[in-house]
Amino acid sequence: NMIECMGHYFKSPDDIGIVIKGVRVITGLKDLAIACAVLLGLIYTWSLSYPMQLNNTFDVFQKCFLELDFHKLSKKVQFLKYNLLAWNRNDFIQSYI
Repeated sequence: NMIECMGHYFKSPDDIGIVIKGVRVITGLKDLAIACAVLLGLIYTWSLSYPMQLNNTFDVFQKCFLELDFHKLSKKVQFLKYNLLAWNRNDFIQSYI
């Protein structure tokens, strides 16, 4: 796990922390958004590579949502970004019709 949430599944977690290579490196984070930001900071600071099974997830998160290296999008990320923007635009237009 990269981000670990301890607590009941349907309630907000009692504790949010970051686990890297099986070691809890940070605990007591306020919410998932802060955990994601701290995780990316740690990955960059420690020059870690993304886990292979989450590579596309981190790529989308980094390039589409944080707009870091957004000019270097892979074909998969371009396709997803285009579809997300088209879906948002259609949803927005439908709310005014």
